[in-house]
Amino acid sequence: MTPLSYTCTHLARSITTGGGIAVIHKRSIKVETTKDRVQAKTFEQLSLRITTTTKCFTLICIYRPPPSSRNKLSTSDFHTEFSSLLSVHSKINTLILGDFNVQLNNLNKHDSKKVLSLLDHTGYNQHVDQATH
Repeated sequence: MTPLSYTCTHLARSITTGGGIAVIHKRSIKVETTKDRVQAKTFEQLSLRITTTTKCFTLICIYRPPPSSRNKLSTSDFHTEFSSLLSVHSKINTLILGDFNVQLNNLNKHDSKKVLSLLDHTGYNQHVDQATH
């Protein structure tokens, strides 16, 4: 269900029931699903090509489940896969957003420092500067 004049582009979760990633956007904006350039097991991603009357860019929406003994996802594997994702996309025309399950505002955590270092090393900027939960 979307507001009038909006639509939803989504990718259903493939490994379990329920969930997935969705982007709600105005119908007037051209949105095309593109092939993921990095195959990841530690996060889900929805890659889109967005075209407006004045701009064209790639939007990558990510959901990273928190690592746990149940899902056997490791933080180091996430760092490797996320680094690969950052390196294959041009930072000039790419916007990466989503739920990384990383507290980037807590620099005492190794995971936070590593993700911020990866962003810095590849020239990306972190624009959110406060907790979102």
